[in-house]
Amino acid sequence: MKTDLELINDKNWDVRLEVAIRINIEYLPKMMKDKDFDVRRAVAERIGSEGGAFAIEHLPKMMNDEDPHVRRAVAERIGVEHLPKMMNDKDWYVRREVAKRIGSEGGAFANEHLPMMMNDEDNNVRLEVARRIGSEGGAFAVEHLPKMMNDEDHGVRLEVARRIGVEHLPKMMNDESYYIRQEVAERIGSEGGAFAIEHLPKMMNDEDSQVRCEVARGIGVEHLPVMMNDEDSDVRWQVARRIGVEHLPKMMNDESYYIRQEVAARIDPKHLPKMMNDESSGVRFYVAMRIGVEHLPMMMNDEDSDVRLYVAKRMKELK
Repeated sequence: MKTDLELINDKNWDVRLEVAIRINIEYLPKMMKDKDFDVRRAVAERIGSEGGAFAIEHLPKMMNDEDPHVRRAVAERIGVEHLPKMMNDKDWYVRREVAKRIGSEGGAFANEHLPMMMNDEDNNVRLEVARRIGSEGGAFAVEHLPKMMNDEDHGVRLEVARRIGVEHLPKMMNDESYYIRQEVAERIGSEGGAFAIEHLPKMMNDEDSQVRCEVARGIGVEHLPVMMNDEDSDVRWQVARRIGVEHLPKMMNDESYYIRQEVAARIDPKHLPKMMNDESSGVRFYVAMRIGVEHLPMMMNDEDSDVRLYVAKRMKELK
């Protein structure tokens, strides 16, 4: 029976792969040039897992392997000091892994090398770069993230919008992608104060309903009456949840039942008699919960059993 050392050059790649997985590590360098990439990848993985002086000596020898799968394994495991040499690898996955590990290293190392990858040709790499620059934070992020605000890829711009300093967000309010504008609106609203007061009203008429919905969540209540008649029901629902109660009577006849339901839950009870005959049982249930007791007898014969039961319960409590 042949030993593992004898099987290193076996004609079958799957045999050599098994050998690479189990052979004593001192023999792995003999397999670094195996003709099959799966074998070489297994070798790189084992050398990297071994770590220490062994990995320091041998992994760099595999940085320029012809197969991207092997180089990916190397990039995931090699000492960080070698990563800058792989920043221009022709495989985007390798470059993304390099950006990820450089960013994870942080500090002066990340500050020096990440900016060199901001203009990578692949959007996945630039996305990772933006994420890592944002995570690094501080003056480094303040300096470099604004340079990526106009990236051609919407995924990159979204990552920037999530992490950039709020002072730059107004420059992204008109981005062509609605979900970036939505992120901008959410962050401006979360910032609150004078900043939100100044900028959110500029987004009230955004062409996308999801953006306007986010605006309605965060805008000052004094602007909400302007949005009461928005064409989108979700926007109007956000308005109904936050608007001053004095404006709710104007929303009692909204075409969407869940908006009328929200109105019934918040409106001054003196207006509720006008909603007793609403076509939605859910709305009438909220009416039954809050309407003045003197009106309850008029709801005893409601067509919905849940409404009638609640009316009966309230009337029983009066006795």
